[in-house]
Parts: sequence; structure tokens; C-alpha cells
Amino acid sequence: MNVEKKTYQKITPDNPDNYLTTYKYSDDISTYEAVKVMYTPSEFDFSTIREISQEEHNLLLSKQETALQHQIKE
Repeated sequence: MNVEKKTYQKITPDNPDNYLTTYKYSDDISTYEAVKVMYTPSEFDFSTIREISQEEHNLLLSKQETALQHQIKE
């Protein structure tokens, strides 16, 4: 029997109303996602994660919806 012990880190925003994302403005908006809590392997480079406000999250969701609707029409 093989047993693997894994260690994870839990990442949460400093402000509980904010979100965490790895999305960059140079990325395709249709790939945008954000969460309130991330669980990552202990060796994960958390410098790729940024905290965004509720307002920025809503704006990015709106842009994503528009982009996805445009893709459906094509």
C-alpha cells in the first residue's frame, strides 16, 4: 500500500468581502474566475494570486458574460 501525505495551504483575502484570482488583464476574459478561499499545494507560488474588490469582480464578470455571449453569436 502506498500512502502519500500532502500538505496544503489555505489562502483567504485580507478583506472578507474581496475575492482571490490568478486572472491577469492580458488573459482571455472568458477564462476569468475568482474565489473567496483557495486551497493550494504548499509549494504553490502564491505571488500569482491577487486580491480584488467586489466591484472589480462584478466588472470582470460582466465583461466575461459579454465576451461569452459574443462567442455564442459567432
